[in-house]
Amino acid sequence: MGESWRLNGKVLVACNCDWGCPCNFNALPTAGKCEGGWTWHVEQGSYGDIKLDGLSFSIYVNWPGAIHEGNGEALILTDERADAAQRTSIEVLVGGKVGGPWGILAWTWPKVHGPYAVSYDVAFDGLKTRIRCGEYVEVECGPIRNPVTGAESHPGVVLPQGIIFKRGDLGATTRFRVSNGIEYDHSGKYMALGPFERFPMTDRIEKRIELKAPVSRVWRAIADYREFGVWFRVKLDGPFVPGQVARGQITHPGYEHLKWEATVKEMQPQRLFSFTWHPYAIDPNVDYSKETRTLVEFRLEETVGGTLLVITESGFDKIPAHRRIEALRMNDDGWTQQVKNIESHVAQSP
Repeated sequence: MGESWRLNGKVLVACNCDWGCPCNFNALPTAGKCEGGWTWHVEQGSYGDIKLDGLSFSIYVNWPGAIHEGNGEALILTDERADAAQRTSIEVLVGGKVGGPWGILAWTWPKVHGPYAVSYDVAFDGLKTRIRCGEYVEVECGPIRNPVTGAESHPGVVLPQGIIFKRGDLGATTRFRVSNGIEYDHSGKYMALGPFERFPMTDRIEKRIELKAPVSRVWRAIADYREFGVWFRVKLDGPFVPGQVARGQITHPGYEHLKWEATVKEMQPQRLFSFTWHPYAIDPNVDYSKETRTLVEFRLEETVGGTLLVITESGFDKIPAHRRIEALRMNDDGWTQQVKNIESHVAQSP
C-alpha cells in the first residue's frame, strides 16, 4: 500500500441530485447521471512523514451515468499553499493507489483535468459554509426550505457504510458552479457537510460483536453447516471440509434464485473458520470464475461475558474496478445484518 497515512477534517459534498441524494442509499442519481464532487479540508493529517494539516483538495466529476458505472471526467484541484512534497502526497492519495475513498472511486473518472494548484477560500459555518477554489469551483450553502412556508429544515444523515462520510448535515446549495475542463451549474441542489477520518482500509470489511454465549456455542453456530445455514440464510448441501467447495442455495428473501459457493480454507476448532468466495456475485449472466476471491474469516476469542467474534472480509482491492464499489458496499451491509443474525441465533438456541 506504500506510505502509511491518515487524514481527518471536514468534507463538503455537492451534486446535481435532489436534496438528500439517492446515491447515499444505493439508489440511482435523481437525473440518471451524476455531476458533482467533494472538497476535503484536512485539519490533521499526514502521508508518511509529510504533514498535510490545514490543506484542502477537491475532485469534481461529470459522470455519464451513475458513479459506479464509471467513464467520468474529473477536475482535480490541490491547495496552492502546499509545497512540492505535500502536493505529490495529495496527488498520490486522490490517484487511488493507497486506499481511502479514492481507492474505491478513482477508476470511475478515467479522464482527468489537473491536478491544478489553486487558492482556497474556505469558510466552514454549518449550512452557511462557502468554498471557492480559485476560478474553478464555487459552492455556497444554505438550509433546505419548506416549499410552502419557507421555513428552514435541518435534516441529517447517518451512513455507517458511507464512503465519503459517516454522519453529515444536509442542505441545499445557493450556488454551485464548476468550470474549466468540465462545466456545470447546479445551484439549488444537494449538499452535505460532515467530518471525515480516513486511513487505508478500503480493501477489507471488519465487524466485531461480543456474544453472550460460550465459545463452544458460537463455534457450533459457525462450523456446523446446518446451523450456519439457519442464520446465514442458505441451505447447504453438506458439511464444511477444509480444502473443499461448499455449495448450497440461498434462502434469503429475494435471493432464492441464487446459488451459494465458497471454498473452505481453515477450521481451527473454537478459534478460526475461513473460506474464500466471490463477493456479491449475484448476476447469473456473469462468469465470476476468473476473478480473485475475497477471504472471509471468523475469529473467536473467549471473554468474561462470552465470546468476541471478529468477522473480516479482505481482498476487495483485487476485485475488478468496475464492480468493486458495489461489492464492498453491499457486503458491508450484508455483514452488518449477519452479525445481528448470529447474535439472535445463539441467543434463541443456547
